[in-house]
Amino acid sequence: MWIFSFIIAIYILYRLLNKDTKSNPIQTPNPINSQSSKRADPPIPIDEKTYTRQPIAIPSLNEFTSNNISSYIAGIPHRLGKNIKIASILSVGQNLNYLREPRNQHDKNAIKLMVNGMHVGYIPKDDNPKIARHLDSGKPISVTVTSIDPSDLWRGVHIKIVFN
Repeated sequence: MWIFSFIIAIYILYRLLNKDTKSNPIQTPNPINSQSSKRADPPIPIDEKTYTRQPIAIPSLNEFTSNNISSYIAGIPHRLGKNIKIASILSVGQNLNYLREPRNQHDKNAIKLMVNGMHVGYIPKDDNPKIARHLDSGKPISVTVTSIDPSDLWRGVHIKIVFN
């Protein structure tokens, strides 16, 4: 019985200390939005269908300081088949052509990689947002094959993407 009385006493004390926050009793002061500071937090984007907060993309420091990315060609088995001899198509040091695909149904940042007009794969989704922004601003890139592991078709063709 004494535990119940203790919990009620804590609740009453809590309500007395926070009586100025009537709409949301569990509200903590934000030092950025305090009265002494005139700076306001930016609004958080909300999906109007589900009323959930959407993540805000914050660029990494590498995005501003690095002028190249090491990556791999994604989707080779989907494009060329699982029994392909990749060394017959690609070689180390070979430059690849690219084509931005903003209307791709799977990825709005998709960048297709080609060799002699033949579609061999894509730049992976993890790497392509930065590259897509670069291409969309009208600046070119160069894509070069740096190494080939014939036993791993999924991630075995490594490339270097240089921002020009």
